[in-house]
Amino acid sequence: MENVATISFSIPENGLIKVPGFLAYYDASDIFESKFYEIGEEKKNPDITNLFFLRETKSIILQPNILPIDMTGKDIEYYDYYKKEKYIIHRGDNYDCIGGKWQLMQVVGNPSAMCEFQSVVLENDKVVSWYVMDGNKRGKYGTGSACEENQGFVVWIGKNILPLNEKQVIEFFLKIDDEKGDWKEGIYIKIEDGKNVSLAHCKTLRTQYTIPPRNELVVQWEGFTMPEGQKDLFSWPQVDVWAVFFVDDHIVISKNGISNYKAIKCLNYDIGRDVNGKEYPIIVNDGANFWIEGKGQCLLGWKRMMYDKEGTLETKLVFPGYKLNNPKIAITEKNIFEGTSIEGKGYCGGYKKLGGIIQVGPIANIDWEKGAYGQVSLKAEQIDASGQNQYLSSVSYYTPVLKSFVLKDDRQRITSTATAPDAITGDITSIDISYSASESDLTFRDNSADVEMECTRNRQTYIDLLERQILYGKAEVNGTSLGYYIFNRLTLSDNEYKETRFRLEGDSIFGRLSEMNLSHLVYLEGYTHTDAMKKLCNLAGVDCDCSDDASLILTGEKEKYLFQSGTSVASAMEKIRKLSGWLLYPGRDGKIKYRPIGDTPAITFTKATDAVANVEYRSSDTIRTRMKILGKAGKDSYEFFKGDTLAGYILHRTKENQIGFDMVYEETDDSLSDWVQIQKRLEHLDRCLNKQSYSLSFTITDATDYLWLNLYDIFLWIDETNSIFNNKKFVIVHLSFSGNATQITAQITGKML
Repeated sequence: MENVATISFSIPENGLIKVPGFLAYYDASDIFESKFYEIGEEKKNPDITNLFFLRETKSIILQPNILPIDMTGKDIEYYDYYKKEKYIIHRGDNYDCIGGKWQLMQVVGNPSAMCEFQSVVLENDKVVSWYVMDGNKRGKYGTGSACEENQGFVVWIGKNILPLNEKQVIEFFLKIDDEKGDWKEGIYIKIEDGKNVSLAHCKTLRTQYTIPPRNELVVQWEGFTMPEGQKDLFSWPQVDVWAVFFVDDHIVISKNGISNYKAIKCLNYDIGRDVNGKEYPIIVNDGANFWIEGKGQCLLGWKRMMYDKEGTLETKLVFPGYKLNNPKIAITEKNIFEGTSIEGKGYCGGYKKLGGIIQVGPIANIDWEKGAYGQVSLKAEQIDASGQNQYLSSVSYYTPVLKSFVLKDDRQRITSTATAPDAITGDITSIDISYSASESDLTFRDNSADVEMECTRNRQTYIDLLERQILYGKAEVNGTSLGYYIFNRLTLSDNEYKETRFRLEGDSIFGRLSEMNLSHLVYLEGYTHTDAMKKLCNLAGVDCDCSDDASLILTGEKEKYLFQSGTSVASAMEKIRKLSGWLLYPGRDGKIKYRPIGDTPAITFTKATDAVANVEYRSSDTIRTRMKILGKAGKDSYEFFKGDTLAGYILHRTKENQIGFDMVYEETDDSLSDWVQIQKRLEHLDRCLNKQSYSLSFTITDATDYLWLNLYDIFLWIDETNSIFNNKKFVIVHLSFSGNATQITAQITGKML
């Protein structure tokens, strides 16, 4: 029986790009630190409204609103039945004023507000000490509430009159007490002479290295001097406005304007999860009470931190090179809390962005309609939803946090309308089809086909095929598929026997992926690694056959996986495969296969009885006694800060001593962004390199019944004369079929599992 080859040509589905696709990645600094704008009190970015940018964390939040509100205090008379005397406490809706003599005072200016005024300087020749307690069970009716989680405050202070040589000191407390009344956690701020600040962040931690473990109050102290800021902020005489709020893992304190701030990074904090399950730092937990302490005569007011209820930003115009089809904004890194949201829209057309005015001059010839931009809105639920209080209807106690977003236009593909040539069939005159992978870590290397057959159709048919230059089709031998190939080397030849032969040489679709670069930046976050692989395959216009798996590409909640424009699709896929340790290769059905390594043998070969020849047994030198993997931290944690170099090591000292010298493997990959990924990569390499590495190769002299075998198939090897290899499983890392019309042989190399 003659061996027959058939090449069935086809047109790949989704092989043509209809919309190229575009993605522009923005983090907060791209918007607020643009070289096109000067950010400050006097000159602001016209595309940003009611938003605040903290450069230390590269975070955007709603603008903290530091405008004053009216205080509500009044003297309330009480009777002490034990002492049988009356006494007076000055109380507001949520606070008590203790010490001195308090009264409300109207401050006229812009804005106008009712403030609390403590009028006494000296009492019994001593400077009067006073304090304000705002929080749980305080106020006129004892119904006051404590602050919510990570809730800051604003204090405006004026007319602090003290005797000569008495130092001006104001203290703020935002604290949670334990059951004994001692500090459990919170912040303490001491301000001397209106500028010298001492700040302490307190946190009770459970010790790990004491016997027995115990609770221990850990205090982080910081000291600094605050600049004056904008003195006429309220158009009031002699007033300072202090604001304290929290952004990520930083305490932010400002004086006389939010832009005049100092940000302190906290070393200890709890971890919370937002409505989407994303982690965020809890610097002060729910339930803290707010105190103010001072001396002498003083005018002051305060409130819990509020934020403008809505803020927006717009990106600069970008020019992708084509008019976007359906631009969208995707928020890639954020924290969303109850009652808050972040939304975005993409727009196409510079005419709309410029308000209908097309600029003139050197840039007048730009095709503005190909411009694109994005708009992002941060929103929070207003305090007064009824609208009765105009001010409280415009502010919120909450803010979302925006870190990054993308402006994207999804790539769209279509199938060619061309018709594929008819299949060709003929007796094989020569065939060589090979598949190979790395023995060390099973990375796919190559799959190529070289098929020559006798021509059975008229000569013009093959001339027409030559004219096409590149053909895509499935190669079959005796009805068994050996894979899909891009045939780009075609030969039509006549020999001395006047036979006409047609030869097709080509490579699998994987070769095209190595040459195909991503036309735009690709951002993946929160995908399973199988879904990420499907995403890349979709961009490349190839089908992907993946096993289902729930594990993430990246384990860190805030991590991002970024492939820069110009990265080859195959390289991007390999980065994902390297983290998972799975197999990635072209399947014989034309799809990209992505699956874990199997364990069940597809076939058993017995050396003594099966038609195998030229058996070689080998041990391979892949041992590495020392392995070092370097990554880069993707976020702050208790163990490292974002951007820190992460180094993981494995040392096999016994093996190294046995060999007599070290064998070192080093790898650097910034996409490995936490310890879990470093460990996963080390363990995978250790399995691949330091497991006793044995392999065998052999020839099947008549392989016509074995054409179904494929790369990465598992086989069981039986050789009772070799105890090392007998009854062991092997994975195929090299497979080739070669022959002619009368005989096909197979060469197989397997790596012991």
